[in-house]
Amino acid sequence: MPACIEQKTKKYRSRGSPPYSAMDCKGSSKKGNDGATYVSKPDKRGIYRWVKSVGGVGSVVGTPKNKTIKLKSGSKSGPKNKIIVLDMKEYDAKHKGADGADAWMKSADIKSPTEGMISKDGRVYIKNKWVATSSDKAILNGFRKFTVDYAAKHINKPMILYMREYGSKWPARNAWTKAAVNADNTYSRMKFIPNGDAGIFPKKKKFVNWLTTRSPSIKEGTHFYIDGETFICNNKAQRISPYDCAPDEFLADGLQVDTKDKQTLSTNLMNTEVFVKA
Repeated sequence: MPACIEQKTKKYRSRGSPPYSAMDCKGSSKKGNDGATYVSKPDKRGIYRWVKSVGGVGSVVGTPKNKTIKLKSGSKSGPKNKIIVLDMKEYDAKHKGADGADAWMKSADIKSPTEGMISKDGRVYIKNKWVATSSDKAILNGFRKFTVDYAAKHINKPMILYMREYGSKWPARNAWTKAAVNADNTYSRMKFIPNGDAGIFPKKKKFVNWLTTRSPSIKEGTHFYIDGETFICNNKAQRISPYDCAPDEFLADGLQVDTKDKQTLSTNLMNTEVFVKA
């Protein structure tokens, strides 16, 4: 099992979650770069992600019932281990997204979706209907998800990728600009040049020209990746041309493929998503 070691690269230091690989720290609790406490938990695919503890420094005790929820407090403002009872309306208000709906619900369970809302089952609400986030129809605010099909159309061509931590809302048009403030924190840019090959990690299997042949097929549960050098762009880059990245740090030799939808690409499927300009 890989060691749970603190990472020093910009990718890990600039995000809100802990500077550790959640996959290497299964079940562990760590302090995030934002000061909050996170727990490494598996999603429905068995992939571990950092999940922020409910109530910040506290932890949920039991399931919310009868309009109340009990939290164990460890703050300096009150007695240690004091049991606090919150009205459920107050709890719901704190844990609802900006759109007034719980984040990460399945699309079928969201009663009043708004434009750009992303559901737990990988769909985004655009023009009054739900579409798969990895489809060609999922284009909003000038962005679309970076996918295998898109990479196949840009073999050996440099691309600027837009990376952020998972969100329940499609990125705004100015999300990666200086004016958006978050550009220097959880939002970053990368330069990626797919060479056409793919592989499986850690078996070190390489499939030459896979983006063209698509053979062999992607098996769910494997660590499949699209090959190509990836660089983190410095925050002052992209001022002269669309590909003026001025990479300041080598990030990885390839991007992971979501083996469930066989399309979505990311630097880390546990906690980041990647977009391209549409």
